[in-house]
Amino acid sequence: MTTPKKVKRGNHFKADYPNEAFRLYNERKKEQAILNKIQGKFKSEAHRIEYEKLNDEALKKSLENTQKKLDQKSREAFSPMRYDREDYMPPAPIRKPFRGYDNFCDYDDGSVEVDLSRSTGNSVIQEPRFSSKVAESIWRLKNKK
Repeated sequence: MTTPKKVKRGNHFKADYPNEAFRLYNERKKEQAILNKIQGKFKSEAHRIEYEKLNDEALKKSLENTQKKLDQKSREAFSPMRYDREDYMPPAPIRKPFRGYDNFCDYDDGSVEVDLSRSTGNSVIQEPRFSSKVAESIWRLKNKK
């Protein structure tokens, strides 16, 4: 079984030239090829001129945008208070949990709630109340219930 031949696709940017003249010559050839490709896309001289104007305007606009962003970042870095910004959100107010509607009125009918599960009046010992499922599982394992 033979191995397939490796296709050499060329290394255009990291070539090892024997001298500087070869490197410069190759770079000029690449630049000329790129320019020819761009020039071939223009339909007329007026089309090329219009393209260059648009390109110059786009460069100016992008320079203005980057300067605005840099100015804005420098202003934010030196602003004395952070809450002067537009995107500042104050912390949410702390609210008490809802405890039912009976807390809002002072009505007292005199009744008292009695917990019968803890009473030891009966000879039957009942299970205690547990604070968590883990505590309940431990108690059940120890008492084998």
